[in-house]
Amino acid sequence: MARYKQYGIEGSERTQATDDPAGTEPGAGAQNLPRSPKADTAVVWKLHRDNTIEPVKVSLGITDHAYTEVTALLNGELKQGDDVIIRSITSKAQGPGTIRR
Repeated sequence: MARYKQYGIEGSERTQATDDPAGTEPGAGAQNLPRSPKADTAVVWKLHRDNTIEPVKVSLGITDHAYTEVTALLNGELKQGDDVIIRSITSKAQGPGTIRR
């Protein structure tokens, strides 16, 4: 997305490291090996007072799917109390390939 590049953010909206970087197969003694933590990242959109938005790439921590810990800012600035957009929802009434009028 061009807007990501404008703010120096590369890659997809959310990336995730593998649980098993050594590539061992389950059942091959892998159950006794310690798991490396997931390295989830996401892009949230900081909402400015003039209703413009700015992408901010963050590293995610634990979640209960209602609240998610932000463990680090990877690109951009956020401070406590900033309004952020985490996703958008579109109407399902409009099918793919239809023209909006």
